[in-house]
Amino acid sequence: MIVSSSEAYEERAVNLAAGLRYQLVQPQAGALPESLEGGVQRRSMGELADLRKKLFLTRESSPLFDTKRWTVNLEKVSFLLLNTAR
Repeated sequence: MIVSSSEAYEERAVNLAAGLRYQLVQPQAGALPESLEGGVQRRSMGELADLRKKLFLTRESSPLFDTKRWTVNLEKVSFLLLNTAR
């Protein structure tokens, strides 16, 4: 979230949370009770739910979740600092 201050950040977070709603979806007829479709489900709605969905759907291609690249870069910096300290 891009905001101008910590107060704006807090206000944005509170507004996102306040706008989150859930809809109960009843089990599908004939579904096994232990299956996902066999139990009551909660479907989220609102801007926060949309942001969560976007993060979930783009995580494979997002640099934010590229842990391999992050780890390689951390190792490079660690070795650089270690060699500089000698």
